[in-house]
Amino acid sequence: MDIFRQDGGNLWPEDTDPSRIGMSQIRYIQGFYEFWDGLLKNHPHLLIDNCAEGGRKIDLEAIRRSIVLWRSDYQAAMTFDPVVNQGYNRGLLPWIPLFGGVTPMQNLNAYSFRSAYSPAFLMGWPMAGVPDVKERWAKMDLNLLRNLLNEYLAIRPYLFGDFYPFTDYSLDQTVWAAWQFDRPDLGQGMVQAFRRSESPDESMRVRLYGLEMDAVYNLSGMDDPGSAAMTGRELMENGLLIQTKERPGSILVIYKKNP
Repeated sequence: MDIFRQDGGNLWPEDTDPSRIGMSQIRYIQGFYEFWDGLLKNHPHLLIDNCAEGGRKIDLEAIRRSIVLWRSDYQAAMTFDPVVNQGYNRGLLPWIPLFGGVTPMQNLNAYSFRSAYSPAFLMGWPMAGVPDVKERWAKMDLNLLRNLLNEYLAIRPYLFGDFYPFTDYSLDQTVWAAWQFDRPDLGQGMVQAFRRSESPDESMRVRLYGLEMDAVYNLSGMDDPGSAAMTGRELMENGLLIQTKERPGSILVIYKKNP
């Protein structure tokens, strides 16, 4: 067995003894962990996909043993605003390093696709019958999809790095959302930023974290063929200017330390 997926919520029996309130829940949870531990003992390379009705079992003991590939059933309709994915990432990444994000394929674009970038990545369509699968794919911009998938695979190693948010959690359409993933072991990382649909500001400046002060870093934008070089001190003290005229718009900047 390579993958075990568990869905559903907690179903412990009701306590009937007033002097033992909580014991049914305790025993249920202990047995639940024991069950998973038995699976992992007998299948050391097993991946446990922990759904739990969409991210409802994300306590420390559960995420130590599993990965939440489907983080919320709110995603099921596949018609949600990409800002929802930005909110999930901003809220979960400081606490849960491994999970999956899903992008709605009904409206494929870079802003929506990048909003879902997570250590695991899913693509989905609305939960409805599909009379003609070929017609669905015929309407898809396959070149754009191919380019975005290649981009995701290129930046995916950074998603396992240190997470530094530049903005507070918000679903407000008038603001930017931005953060940094840093891999000190590689001397590389990336900055992600999103100008939301009603934001009046075409730019923002972010001060990076975790870099070496005297090192020189080469920076390149995924949408910009040009490149620049800045020291760690400049990036952490003066900051990096990111800008876009698109609204909504997304910016993705990669940095790599010079040898």
